[in-house]
Amino acid sequence: DQLLQGLTDDAESIRLKMFAFWNQESRLAPDTLGRLTQLLAVLYSTNTEKQFLYHSTNLLLELTSRSPDFSRSIFDSPLSECKFEEHRGIDLSWQQRHLQMTPLFAATLSSQTQQSLSEGGSYGAGGGIRATQQGLAFTPTQEGAGGSYNWMAPSLQSQDISFTMGSSGSGSSQGSGSGTFAGSETQGVSSSLLFSMGKMKPPKRPLRAIVGDGFGKGRLKPDDSASADPQEEKRQEIMRLKRRFLRDKRITSSYFARTEARKKIMRMEHRQHQKAARDSRVVMYRKYRVGELPDIQIKHSELIRPFQALAQRDSGLARMLFALLFQAVFAQVDHVLTDREAESTKKAVRDGLNAVLEASTHFYPPFIGSVQDICFTEPQLELVPSAVATASLTSRQEPIGIMLLEKQLLAGGDSRSARPAKRARGASAPVSEATATWVELARLYKSLGAYDVLRGVFSSHVGTKVPTRKALLAEERGDYLEALQSYKEAMSCEDWADGDPTQVEEDLWDDSLLACYSHLTEWGDLEKAILVNIDDSPSPKLDKIWEDSYYQEHYLPSLIRSKLKLACSGQDDDAFSSFLDRALQNPEKKAFLESRFSTELALYSILKDDLDRARYYSGNCLQSFLQDWSNLDKLLAKSRAARLQGLQTLAEMQEYLSLMAISANFDSTRAVDGLLDKWASRFPHPKLDSISVWDDIVTSRCMMMRKLLERFHSSSTSAATTSTSHSQPDGVDGKGVETGVSLPALKERFSREFTNLYLRIADSARQQSNYAVARKYLHLTERAISEHFPSDQQLQLQWLHNVTEMRLQQAHQDPSPSKIEPTLALMERLGSSGKEPVVSSSHRLGRTHHLLEGRLFDLLANAFREEGSLILDVLPDARLKQLSNAIGVADSKLSPEEVSHKLLLRALNSLKLGLKCGTAEHRATGESGGMVQALDDMASFCDRALRAVEDEESSTPLDTSQFPSVVVTYSLKAMMYSSKAATQRFPRLLQIVELHPNTLDAFKKKASEVPNWMFISWISQMVAILDKPEGAAVHSILLSIATDYPQALCYPFKISSSDFKFDSSPTGRTNQEAVEKLKAKVDSKLISDFVASLELLCSPELVWKDFVDNELKPVMEQTVSKRSDAQIKKMWKQIYSHLLDYRAWETGASSSLFGTATPSVQVGQRQRKFAQEYVKKIEDKFGKDGSKLLKMKGTDFNSHYNLLFEAMRPGLNKTTGSGLLKEYSPWLHEFQGSHYSETIEIPGQYDGKSKPLPEYHVKISGFDEKVLVLSSLRKPKRITIRGDDEREYMFLVKGGEDLRVDQRIEQLYDAMNKILMEDSACYQRELKLKTYQVVPMTPRVGLIEWVENTKPLKDFLQAALAEEERKTFSNGLNWHMSWLRKYGSSNHPEMYKGMYRKANRTEVEREFRRKVSTVPWDLLRRAYMQLAVSPEAFLTLRSHFVQTLATVSICQYVPGIGDRHLSNFMVDLGNGGIIGIDFGHAFGTATQFLPIPELMPFRLTPQITNFLQPHLESGQLRSCMVHTLRALGNSPELLLNMMDVFVKEPSVDWKSNARKQAKFQKLDAEEYSQEGTWYPKEKIKQAEKRLHRYNPAHIMRTDLRLGHGRSQEYSAMEKILMGEKGQNKRARVGERCTSIEEQVDCLIDHATDPNILGRVWGGWEPWV
Repeated sequence: DQLLQGLTDDAESIRLKMFAFWNQESRLAPDTLGRLTQLLAVLYSTNTEKQFLYHSTNLLLELTSRSPDFSRSIFDSPLSECKFEEHRGIDLSWQQRHLQMTPLFAATLSSQTQQSLSEGGSYGAGGGIRATQQGLAFTPTQEGAGGSYNWMAPSLQSQDISFTMGSSGSGSSQGSGSGTFAGSETQGVSSSLLFSMGKMKPPKRPLRAIVGDGFGKGRLKPDDSASADPQEEKRQEIMRLKRRFLRDKRITSSYFARTEARKKIMRMEHRQHQKAARDSRVVMYRKYRVGELPDIQIKHSELIRPFQALAQRDSGLARMLFALLFQAVFAQVDHVLTDREAESTKKAVRDGLNAVLEASTHFYPPFIGSVQDICFTEPQLELVPSAVATASLTSRQEPIGIMLLEKQLLAGGDSRSARPAKRARGASAPVSEATATWVELARLYKSLGAYDVLRGVFSSHVGTKVPTRKALLAEERGDYLEALQSYKEAMSCEDWADGDPTQVEEDLWDDSLLACYSHLTEWGDLEKAILVNIDDSPSPKLDKIWEDSYYQEHYLPSLIRSKLKLACSGQDDDAFSSFLDRALQNPEKKAFLESRFSTELALYSILKDDLDRARYYSGNCLQSFLQDWSNLDKLLAKSRAARLQGLQTLAEMQEYLSLMAISANFDSTRAVDGLLDKWASRFPHPKLDSISVWDDIVTSRCMMMRKLLERFHSSSTSAATTSTSHSQPDGVDGKGVETGVSLPALKERFSREFTNLYLRIADSARQQSNYAVARKYLHLTERAISEHFPSDQQLQLQWLHNVTEMRLQQAHQDPSPSKIEPTLALMERLGSSGKEPVVSSSHRLGRTHHLLEGRLFDLLANAFREEGSLILDVLPDARLKQLSNAIGVADSKLSPEEVSHKLLLRALNSLKLGLKCGTAEHRATGESGGMVQALDDMASFCDRALRAVEDEESSTPLDTSQFPSVVVTYSLKAMMYSSKAATQRFPRLLQIVELHPNTLDAFKKKASEVPNWMFISWISQMVAILDKPEGAAVHSILLSIATDYPQALCYPFKISSSDFKFDSSPTGRTNQEAVEKLKAKVDSKLISDFVASLELLCSPELVWKDFVDNELKPVMEQTVSKRSDAQIKKMWKQIYSHLLDYRAWETGASSSLFGTATPSVQVGQRQRKFAQEYVKKIEDKFGKDGSKLLKMKGTDFNSHYNLLFEAMRPGLNKTTGSGLLKEYSPWLHEFQGSHYSETIEIPGQYDGKSKPLPEYHVKISGFDEKVLVLSSLRKPKRITIRGDDEREYMFLVKGGEDLRVDQRIEQLYDAMNKILMEDSACYQRELKLKTYQVVPMTPRVGLIEWVENTKPLKDFLQAALAEEERKTFSNGLNWHMSWLRKYGSSNHPEMYKGMYRKANRTEVEREFRRKVSTVPWDLLRRAYMQLAVSPEAFLTLRSHFVQTLATVSICQYVPGIGDRHLSNFMVDLGNGGIIGIDFGHAFGTATQFLPIPELMPFRLTPQITNFLQPHLESGQLRSCMVHTLRALGNSPELLLNMMDVFVKEPSVDWKSNARKQAKFQKLDAEEYSQEGTWYPKEKIKQAEKRLHRYNPAHIMRTDLRLGHGRSQEYSAMEKILMGEKGQNKRARVGERCTSIEEQVDCLIDHATDPNILGRVWGGWEPWV
């Protein structure tokens, strides 16, 4: 060890000698392979682990100096004949190393550079700076003769200052105060603000006259003539001399003290200066040459030597360098050695790496990371899983440890021993090697806080019993009490019918039991559970925990935590104190405890009043935190957050210690009040921070507040014993002066703080659904109130309200009869409390009380309506009597209907009282929050009652005649005060106005009082009803928006107005007049030209196809006798003038298919070329004016049309890639915003979330000349808009689809994000969707915001393919089509139909596996590995991918979005997340209307599941899906309100689909026209079922039956869709699932079923 330490000795001579010693061939092998194997065996020592990377890289690289190539140039010849000169402008002064960070003033830089060149980097002594700038943060810009200012150590230069006073020129008077730079004669003016740098010289002073001996003895007297007493004069003289002597002594002492302090500071700064110079010394390892071309004649040594030097300085570089050298050398083993020698060398290296990993005690992060980097890159170097886990955990290198163990699992496991268990378990089943590796992997994920992955490991990869699975599910829900009971059940079971549990599972029970106790804050039970495992004797000995490393790892943290919690709560244990004292006397144990438990030791020292030791431990804890923080990767957000969460407790302890250090702080309560106020202003996040974090803060605060109270009490007692015998009141001293300390008042303050803390943590536990902890702290609150505040009715009522909120939330999540009884118990207490005077005197408390009471009665009414009979059967007699008294019905007459009706009436009355109190509170205080809450609660209650009546679910005793007006009036009134809930309810208000026309006037009146910008989010919904009877409700709103924000309305109005149909009734005429007014306000020729120009970006081939499919074909499919010739001619004229009449374009512009003619918009070359090429062919088939269409049969029309489009297809496919904008739209190409008086705002700036400021909106100034044509089906074009803010904005112009569906889906996603962020579990996991702007402009064209830094999933995957793999990537589709041809002709639909009828499950699965094999199994993993720059980055990217995939899958499943092929997903290259795009097939249309129906709920193909490996989809993916679906299911009303717009304004595609379904169901035209909304209503009901736990296969079967029910293959499709009970989970579940977890299991089974994936349309590419 001493010889190794010599390699890093401070003395350079010793370092060189030691390096020469180790570099000898007799010590280390002269060849690289031999030296590599010796490094681990010879040079590694636990004491020098931190220096291992430094000297090992140095000794490896030193071997290169023995090569003849070491001194040779890498390139012998220069780039060209070029003269080079040696570059001498390199400043080697260490003070100049940050010169580039100084202000870039040319004079400063030039003077500094020239000075450094002339002086070799040393500073001159004459540089001048301004005297007032003594703390400069930058290099001064004044020119002078001296050197630059040393900003690294400004105090050093202050020691070398000269200041010369004198004349600055002839004629100046002496002592005038002017000054000059010493030695600077070029200074034009003098300034007293400047002084020179040099030796300090005292200024010259004028000589003074010599005075006599008696000078200073006499004193001036008021009256010289007055006589004085000699004795008095003598006494005064003595006193004067005495005072002078004492004063002079004080001055002298003070002078020497200041002098010594200055010397101390100077010595310290000198040492710092020397250290900075030594650490920052600049060494040149090569010379540089400059010339016309770069100098490439660089020697190998000139690269190697700097690497050797840098590796000595930077541990991160040393880590990378050693790993790369090791890998490069190790790669040559198989090439230069025989097979036997190579195997022996590999074994030696492998054993050496395992040995150093197991021997390490310091676990230096760069060293551990380097070893693991090597083994991760070299698959032949396997490490022991337990050693990997231990090293990774201790060094905080979990990501690379996880990657290493996962790689070993994928490679087939490890063949080495696993970590030993805590004790032998004779009855346990043996543990396999793979299982042991999984356990170690679980430890690493647990350290990162990835509990979803942890539960997935044990539920999927480690065999578990039924109680274990139940416990894991309970933990996933956050129900730790149920999980605890399941673990206890498992541990108490001794006879297992299916065999004994494995040792790993028993260890899981043990660890999870302790974790559950910790989550439940049951510290006493936690202590008992630990002591039983350590020493089950009646008097357990804590010292036994040191006898087993397993005990130290698993039990010691929980033991210290539980003992400390109990001690802080007053249950101190002498045995624990003795245990700690003995441990701290042992150096090894002391080091272990101080490194792991400094925070706990600091808190315990405070508890024991050992404040000095507490300061030591808190400082030690801070240093430990800083070291850990520096080793934590920035991407490990959860680990970093977990470390930060502990800082608040540490900071509060240090604040407490600082307060206790000053005894004067206890002379009054000012300092303590300030500390308590500071603590009261900061609390953890109620949802994001765990209960453990909350409990740590609450426990430490309560203990420290008790200590403060004790200190005040002891100070008061001490003061009382030293005061006079006369008794004085508290806070008054013996002289009757107030001291500022009143113990009764102080005790009351502390008691209130205790109570507030308990209420806070109880509320956080409620929000996190940890009801056991909430109940515990509410019980503590109740006891504290009864003990300290028995007469405080306000505090008692606040406690009761918290209890009620907890019961309501618990019953809402689990409305089972067992949870109803505790809720019933609150009725009587709330009723009696409502009679207290404080309820009527306090508007705030009265409002809260009555609203909670109303919610309670409403919840109970719903429970009795659904399961009333069961509830009445299980309720005890006492509860039944209480219930009958509460509702005023005799016990014998209780019935579910009667109870429900009475409770609803009670709920309505309570809500009315709450609203009354809220209104009074608003009038009294001006605060609107309480009133808004009351308005929202009342509106929600009435709306639920209305929905029940509308859906005819059940009868209601309530008079709902006024409810529509109540919902409308109260919701709009709440919107006036910015209620988010009311704003989200606005679409429902439009529906109510439609169903209840009598609410129209109330709607119009209240809506006029709401700021118009709050309606911007719902412009589409309002515009959709302008031609309907209820349209009058929104006239004034839209006119107001059109006046203030015309461009927020122009596009929605333009797209909807094309479908308006007004009748001749007065209402119809009124609506038409309003539409004309709106049109006049928003109509803009410039915007019309802009929209028409965007239409020209649509590919003409697709415009032709869409027009024929959607407009002409439905007419042509009718019989000739039923057609309208005038209608056909009109359609033909329209398409001809828009697409084919190129001769007319020479004099004007084309007419828009969806608007009026725009003469100023010229057609581009792309459309002209199409017209010229196909006009003759089309006229030949259909006639010059479409005349042949009039008598043409439908079959002939389809045949001609198909031939024409097939001829167009090659030209369409050639248009992909980059192109010029002017070829499509000359108007856009030539547009300059400055040429117009009007402006066009960049679309998408009106989001309705805040008041718009149009004057600050970005306007369009022009367009980029390039356009990018994407290769997807619709050939969308990406354009770049240049804004007047000098930024570029990219949008995708998409034609041929009604983008209103996409826009509404994005609005729906935005509402889903709000729901997810309000859910605690989703908020903690950051489950949310990335949304983007969609701006429909016409029914067939619109803009989509281009999401930066993204790539389509298909392109992302293809970029990861090797060159050879690219050639076979398309084999899957070729094989698929070849296989399909066995079942039909070349017609695609017929082949698929035949396959559904004839192919069995076995054949489909076999064929599917064959197609999957055409793609590398790890292609997606490879793509993300290329995207990641480190193991931490890969884990972060994969985790975010899983989170976003789960969220996107569920959020797309709810509205039934299909067509999820590879191009409809985007990969965010910044964080690896998934973004869904293109929602053309929504609400099950992909199953119902596509010729080849989609039978899967979302995309979860083998390539995605392989990316999760070695984990399965049942881990993190399933957990995130469960939380997402549960959160959405808890707020169905908001989502259904958002979907109502599909009913009000069906899109073009929905109308087309409705026609198809009406034709399929043989509805006549009259029935279809009378009930035009039946189709969207049916689709919304299907979406509602998805939110209410219906089996996904049953929902999809409905869509399949509606679209394909009459086809021959329907029965085969249905059988495949429903699955087989022996194979599929969904087949074993009924129509409705019992839980969210079961529904998600059915979804995953459905999405991954190979019998479905193997039959999918080939373009979906399910094998990728």
